[in-house]
Amino acid sequence: MKLGRDFEEVCEVVTEAIQMYKRNRRRYPLVQVIAEDLTKYSVNPSYIRDIFNNPEEKLREVDRKLVILFMEAFYRHEQIQGVEPSLYFTEPEIKEAKLYDGMEGRNVDLGLPYTFNRALPAGVDAYLATVTPSDIKNLMDGQDLHYDFETQREADFIKTHEGVRAVPKINSNNIAEMADLMVKGELMPSTLVWNAAVGTSDTGDELVYDVKSTSLTIQRGTIVNNLDGYHRCKATVRAFEIDPEFDKKHSFVFSVLVVNYSTKQAQKYLAQHAKAMPMSVTHVEMLDAVRRGDDIIKQLRNESDLAGRISTKENAMVSVDQLTTYKVLVEAIEKDFKLDSKMKTIKAGDYLVKFFTYLLGEFEDEFTNKYQETREYSFINHSSMFAGYIRLASKMYYEEISLDNLEKIINSIDFSKDSDNFKELNNEKNPESAKAQQICRDFFDKLDIEKSIGAIK
Repeated sequence: MKLGRDFEEVCEVVTEAIQMYKRNRRRYPLVQVIAEDLTKYSVNPSYIRDIFNNPEEKLREVDRKLVILFMEAFYRHEQIQGVEPSLYFTEPEIKEAKLYDGMEGRNVDLGLPYTFNRALPAGVDAYLATVTPSDIKNLMDGQDLHYDFETQREADFIKTHEGVRAVPKINSNNIAEMADLMVKGELMPSTLVWNAAVGTSDTGDELVYDVKSTSLTIQRGTIVNNLDGYHRCKATVRAFEIDPEFDKKHSFVFSVLVVNYSTKQAQKYLAQHAKAMPMSVTHVEMLDAVRRGDDIIKQLRNESDLAGRISTKENAMVSVDQLTTYKVLVEAIEKDFKLDSKMKTIKAGDYLVKFFTYLLGEFEDEFTNKYQETREYSFINHSSMFAGYIRLASKMYYEEISLDNLEKIINSIDFSKDSDNFKELNNEKNPESAKAQQICRDFFDKLDIEKSIGAIK
């Protein structure tokens, strides 16, 4: 450590910082965020939770290299002065900490390849097997079971000092309840669904099934996504923290459906499954993706400045700077663009990527830099206004009006909340209601584009 510093001081400073975070009641799950940050060091997430729950004791128990990594991640997200590792530890100590490997010394003989001793074919590229709680824990500890945001039910979004990021949508009470039932031996049997993602194995095939022995092996390198049952897997890990011997006291296994699907197939599976399980209608529509407009939304989410700012829920989450919803965009695109062929869909998608690049680029303050402040007095970044922007884009596209004129067109419009243009939006409690969208579409439908261009010299 640096001259004049000692580890007791570190423990006191970090403990106070954690208590400060708890007092402030920040809205995002910092425990989960830091645990995800440290997965590259194979840090067991339970260590991070233990530090948060009992810092006075746990900081003194864990490896000092882990403390350094924890401090670094904590400071990166919270920016609390005094927590920076460089204030206490030497540069060589910090470098050594970054060589930390949480798997060293861990009593885990599982990982990939992993073999189910008995499995039965359950359809094309699908097998039914069983898995013990201890195997689930070891696979979770080894980061061999993944949460894929492209195929999972839905995500939450959090805003940290590093920007907006997606995190698994977790019901902590549900996890705690299931863990308690497991420990008591009272959890009812259920089926997990794991996807050995196509094209991820180091050896070619992700799954190898032996007909004679009925064994099923997940090959090395395969990315195994938890399609259904993420909460149950998390609850299993929590149950072992409550009672490390609980699985020996109760005869309990999970059945698991192991599939070998592409991302698209996995989304289709989840969309079908969701019709019997609660999930937002918008998210189910996104997973089902049967309209040509869905292809355009996927392009906008990947290639345009709208990336990360389109909600797949019923409403845009203003707190994390989401601008609009999947539903608002896709319905407007289907109405305003002629998508009766694949080529027309590609051209329309390419155009809309450019359109929103111009729009958000020319008006950075309104849509990005001062997004929250602008919402207080203007409807320019209102969620349903994007239905109007799609209408404007279609008019410019089919009338072959250059996007260089977009700035003039937008500047010619009074978006203020007290203007007559959109005053009816003030009466809409649901910002994404059909009426709110129609108000915006009607305005741009009637807008004289040539006049708007000429009005701004």
